[in-house]
Amino acid sequence: MPTIVYKYGLTPHDVPKEAIDELWRANRLWNSLVEHDHQNSESYRNLINSSTPELQALTDRIAEKNEHLVELLDNQRKVRQQSRKRNLSDDGVKQDIARIKEELKDLRAQAKIERAKAKLVAEPKLEVFYENDKTSITSIVKSSGCIWSNHELIYNAFDVARKKARKENTMLRFKPFLGEGRWGYRVSGGFKFSDVHAGTKALYIASPESAQARHFSRKVLLPFKMRVCDFNNEKLYASFDLVYHRPIPDDALIKSVVVKREAQGDRFKYFALFTLTIPDETCLHKNEDTVGIDVGFAVVPKGLRVATTWDGQTSTELVIPNKTIDAIHYCEKITADIQDATNFVMPKVQKLCVDWLESIPEEHFMHKRIKYIANRNLAEKPISHHVLRKLHVSLRSLNVNNTDSIVAPEGLLSVLTDWNSPYIRLFRESTNLKAKLLRNRDMLYKVWSADIASKYGRVVIEKLNLKDIAEVKDKDAVLGASIRANRVIASLYSLTLALKNACSKRNSNLAQLDAAYTTSRCSTCGTNNNVGSDRIFACSGCGEVHDQDVNAAKNLYALDVNRIDSMEKLIVKVV
Repeated sequence: MPTIVYKYGLTPHDVPKEAIDELWRANRLWNSLVEHDHQNSESYRNLINSSTPELQALTDRIAEKNEHLVELLDNQRKVRQQSRKRNLSDDGVKQDIARIKEELKDLRAQAKIERAKAKLVAEPKLEVFYENDKTSITSIVKSSGCIWSNHELIYNAFDVARKKARKENTMLRFKPFLGEGRWGYRVSGGFKFSDVHAGTKALYIASPESAQARHFSRKVLLPFKMRVCDFNNEKLYASFDLVYHRPIPDDALIKSVVVKREAQGDRFKYFALFTLTIPDETCLHKNEDTVGIDVGFAVVPKGLRVATTWDGQTSTELVIPNKTIDAIHYCEKITADIQDATNFVMPKVQKLCVDWLESIPEEHFMHKRIKYIANRNLAEKPISHHVLRKLHVSLRSLNVNNTDSIVAPEGLLSVLTDWNSPYIRLFRESTNLKAKLLRNRDMLYKVWSADIASKYGRVVIEKLNLKDIAEVKDKDAVLGASIRANRVIASLYSLTLALKNACSKRNSNLAQLDAAYTTSRCSTCGTNNNVGSDRIFACSGCGEVHDQDVNAAKNLYALDVNRIDSMEKLIVKVV
């Protein structure tokens, strides 16, 4: 039985203050688990590395090489900053950096083999280690103060994120509390949608046929009430209107319901996420047609093209319109203006922070914030306007709700107020507008992906390494500001995620194939061309004129239809 998620909008009526406190406790739980994981990861590495002398020696050599590499990269960055040039005649440094990276690659490959051997040697100790880890996590979760349905959400998210981090050799990150979070409801074994119409101990949703439901042309508003926290041994509930824009199937089994509070600009919006399991026969795709999709961003007259399709007969494209792109650039210009004003005022703010720092006790919560600004090297790492705005809010709150002898200097508060006043309206406008535009872009992706998954039983896209796309291939190459901006606006990760989710919901088969030569191979005659950076090219073999993206979509379609795993097998001539 496939599992899918239905998302509905919520209009809040009564969300108690204690519910927001519950989100804060959930955020604190996450950070406590992350802190435990960081300490645990260090202990785990020490345990494994000390199991065999060979692995310990390799680990020490890798650490030495990393230190040398960081030093070289730091020196190179400083030289470039001083000369204000990206391309310098530092071939010797480049060669040293390339050599060390290659050595590190070999050492890590050797360490991977030795680490597998070390795990076998350390297996008895690891069993005790895992048992202690499990006990510690259980203790942290139980002492969080959250109700079980909420701390279960955090623990499950932590468990998934930790497995992913270990697989990718990365570390989990702490999260600041920005008022966002989730409340959960779950019943062991699941329940039907009709079960909550009469109300349960923790969840009530009115029936669409009941007198409480309010009907509009395309949607129905249903009263929605869910337990979100406990306070003084009393269960507290939040009430909303559920925007019921699509029906939940009668035979669907609801595994969980999550209410999500999400910041959009300087406001908060609420959503309900229903995790459902639906019988296989309900989700069978009746269409067996195939479509090839080339994913990538390119500027076209209508806007920014992010996807091109070919189904054997017709080609379509997904384009973010120019109006949206211009509006996003407008928001970024406002942000840049605010940052320029921040850079202008920062030397004065930093001097005032240095003078004030001496009179703040180290145990006071403001000491760390003021020290961060006072000791910052502004030439190398400018302070973000977000940091300055948070400082302004903290200082105002300190003077209004002062319970000790620490008072913000009038000079510092005056400078921050003068800086903040002209830009607060612009900041709110740009923040809210950009959040709305990106939300509309994501909705465009979801609607388009749903249409593709409904029409075609098999969707073929290229296998993209999104990390490579997000980085500059050659760190020394000059990447234009417009290309970087378009890469962010396109957000190919969001598009591929929307396609995966849509295909999963509609039981359409999603295939990811190797993208090598899909752009350069002529889809008409099979000749491999040197296409360069031109979007339109003429095949040197048959003279056919192609759009690179359309040609790539045709080749992906041909790969799948012919059940071939590599484009090289379709190339008949190399030019």
